[in-house]
Parts: sequence; C-alpha cells; structure tokens
Amino acid sequence: MSDSVQNTRVVVVGGSHLGRHLSESFAALGAEVITASPRHGEHLDLSDEAGVERFAAKIGEVDHLVSTAAMPANGPLGDLGAEGIRRAFDAKVVGPLLLAKHLRVTRSMTFFSGFAAWRPQRHRTVMAATNGAVKFLVEALAVELAPVRVNAVSPGIVDSGVWPPEFLATAGDRALTGTVGRPDDIAQAVLYAVTNPFVTGAVLHVDGGARFA
Repeated sequence: MSDSVQNTRVVVVGGSHLGRHLSESFAALGAEVITASPRHGEHLDLSDEAGVERFAAKIGEVDHLVSTAAMPANGPLGDLGAEGIRRAFDAKVVGPLLLAKHLRVTRSMTFFSGFAAWRPQRHRTVMAATNGAVKFLVEALAVELAPVRVNAVSPGIVDSGVWPPEFLATAGDRALTGTVGRPDDIAQAVLYAVTNPFVTGAVLHVDGGARFA
C-alpha cells in the first residue's frame, strides 16, 4: 500500500515549468510544499555548499525531497568549457550529494535523470554523462541513507513548455508510444517514487520507450 503525502513536508528543488507543476501537484494532495531554486521560491544554488547548508538549517526537517535541477551543457565537445561542464555536474550530481548531506529528510529523495543517458547523441555528451551518473548516485545513496529511500525519474521528451511546437510536432516519432510526455505523466512517476515504501535505488523510465526506439 502506498503512503500518502497529505500533511507531509515536501521540498521541490528547481524552478522549471516541470518543477512548478510538481509543486502544484503535491500541494493539491495536501502536502506543505517548499520550493527552492536560484530564481523562484527559497534561494538555492546547488554549487554553493554554504548556501545549501543555510537552506537546510532554515527549513528544518522534511519528509520528502524532489530535485528537478538541471543545467545542460550541450554542443560539440570542442566548444564546451570547463565551467559549463562543472555547472551541469553541480546540478545533477554534486548538488544532490550536498542536499543529501545537509537536509534532514526522513522518508524519500527523488532526483531526475533523463533518457539521453541510455541513448547518447552527438553534441549531448555532457547530458548523457550527468544523467547516467544519477543512476549510480541513487543506488549508492539508497545504501548510504537507508532506511530513507532514494530514487530517480528519467523522463523522455515532455511537453513542459520549453520545447518549440515545431520540435514537439515530430518528437513523438522518436518514442515507441508515438507520443511525447505530459507533465502529469512525470508527476505520476514522481508520486509513485515518493509514496511507494518498497521502492529504493530505482530509476523509473518515463520516456515512452524512447531509449529503445
């Protein structure tokens, strides 16, 4: 039987459209939601350990953490600089480690990977590497932090308001389902990861089978 998020405290890190959708979904289910990002909600820079520590002290104990944070560094490898690469790893790997270190989370943590790790593409090397690292991160943290559960959600292309319509018009052809995802599809997967008490160290693929297409 799944746990309920009603009357729990949930931190959602990331100011994207998807992050805001998740915050609204949790709030609609009766959770107290704390949002955090560099620009929305509580200020939080995942590359700044002192800032993460201050944030943790300010909000106190929480039941669940969900981080959608991402800072892609895409393009030909020859055009990428170390600073951009480090920012990408700060968002997907270093930042989650700092959150796990400093936040007092009592029940679950959910991080975001992405299908690019399972289907690498040209000019997406850093995206593939950072998303792939999340898989091993949640497995290791699940062992390290037990009985707190740690999982990841790995979306495919989602109509989250960031993709141009002309791209979305054909993006579904890249998935076995023939469709792109919706924010609600991702929210359902996150809710499953958060509320199922017997799931930890897992990556939930919500990509319409794009990693196989």
